[in-house]
Amino acid sequence: MWHGHLTEVRQEYAQFVTTIARFEPVHLLLRDQEARATAEQALADVKGVTFHDIALDDVWLRDNGPIFVKDSKGEIRATNWEFNSWGRKYEWDNDNLVPPFVTSQLKVSRYDIPVVMEGGSLEINGRGACITTEQCLLTDTRNPRTGKPELEKILRDHLGFTQVIWLHLGLEGDHTDGHIDTITRFSDETTILTSMTGDTSDINHDRMKHNLAILKAARTLQGEAFKVIELPLPAARMFLEDGTRLPATYANFYICNGAVIVPQYDDVNDGKALDVIRACFPKHEVIGLASRYIITGGGSFHCLTQQQPQA
Repeated sequence: MWHGHLTEVRQEYAQFVTTIARFEPVHLLLRDQEARATAEQALADVKGVTFHDIALDDVWLRDNGPIFVKDSKGEIRATNWEFNSWGRKYEWDNDNLVPPFVTSQLKVSRYDIPVVMEGGSLEINGRGACITTEQCLLTDTRNPRTGKPELEKILRDHLGFTQVIWLHLGLEGDHTDGHIDTITRFSDETTILTSMTGDTSDINHDRMKHNLAILKAARTLQGEAFKVIELPLPAARMFLEDGTRLPATYANFYICNGAVIVPQYDDVNDGKALDVIRACFPKHEVIGLASRYIITGGGSFHCLTQQQPQA
């Protein structure tokens, strides 16, 4: 699953969990006894981490985990969407059982929605605006008979979105079919960070340029322009041993209570990306952590996580 890099992935993952635990409690899902043993050893001195044993197909909780919302009374509930491994690409039966398990462990009520939806395909500002990509949500391997109007109604009814901004394509090599969390993120209600490269020979250049134009033309429901800031992509292209390109990006950061944890790739643009993100999160500690091996699985820190609002 990790192309021979499991040991290095676990080292990066342990550093990631350790860093999150400085700022907020962590619930860590473990697929078997071998995984538990390695986690217990790596995190033996880390406080604030709770282990849970559950069979898993993969590690990307952002996509198969529950998405938490508040109902009209302010009570936290969990939405449980269908998950089919990014359009039936891999095994997913165990991963689709994660939301019921998580909500039972956390004692949070949930409601089930018979629609395929992945958390990494939705970027929200907390005030009703959502950014997504046509490449992902409109693929015929997810909800083949559901178009834009129907999807927007579904998102409005179940997640409360009042505005959906549709970008076109994601990064080359992204097996999720262009998840938004690899390219474009909100840093506050009206500020958008979006990935860009100056390398005109890169297929991602025209893709990201198109998305940038859409974002600059977008308006809030009050008719105001969003503040759009370009976030560099890594300068060097990254590949698996078989030649598959990896969707390396700095946009896949995780926002903690008081910190933003940003993937780093030993790339010349690592520091530049940290500077851009630091300027957009002046009240947060911006921390760069290695994700050179985690990215071989196709994702990074945002993909590995699913935050739960405080009750």
